[in-house]
Amino acid sequence: MHPDKLDESLTQEDRDKAYERFLAIDKAWKLLNNQETRVNLDKQLKEQGLSQEWPVSAEVDLDDMEYHEDSGSFSSVCRCSGEYVITECDLENGHNTVCCSNCTLSIRVLYNVLADDTSDDHQEMANS
Repeated sequence: MHPDKLDESLTQEDRDKAYERFLAIDKAWKLLNNQETRVNLDKQLKEQGLSQEWPVSAEVDLDDMEYHEDSGSFSSVCRCSGEYVITECDLENGHNTVCCSNCTLSIRVLYNVLADDTSDDHQEMANS
């Protein structure tokens, strides 16, 4: 794939395609090799995954999950001994589906959203 190692019999068009592929691989390596960019990329992929629809194995009330004040997250143990973890930020952004850290199961987290106004009807069920 390296441009210096290409077969000399390749056409210019094939050389250009090989060079574009080399640049794409190099960019991916640089992103994944850097811990900070890798964490950001993983977070983006997780957010994309949370927004897609897939089978949910259970619905769990947020009140039944353990709250971790230091990280602003909620967790629940999966039947495989893995863990479901969802952050306050995820919930605020409307994400309510989370995958197990160990297996392929996922849960839907049920919770109430508090409205900003002070009307009598100040709670609504989120993601019903």
